[in-house]
Amino acid sequence: MKNLAAKEFCWRAAETVIGGAVVVLALLQLMGKWDGAINAAMPLVGVEMLLQARREWSARRRLAKLSLFVALFVLGCSAVVFLL
Repeated sequence: MKNLAAKEFCWRAAETVIGGAVVVLALLQLMGKWDGAINAAMPLVGVEMLLQARREWSARRRLAKLSLFVALFVLGCSAVVFLL
């Protein structure tokens, strides 16, 4: 049980760090300090949604599937923009 709580804490910590990074990158973009910040923030939003889908999978399956679909869409769009 202790190991399960530690794993859940690690997942929540990862979500918090990634969410904070998205906020910082969005602020940098909005303030005009770094014009390419949105290109770094969008894949992080996709990863954040993947983590959300993992967290919600057992409780709210429909929400998890929607989050998974949107995360894959965002990551796919980010990959296309990055490669082009």
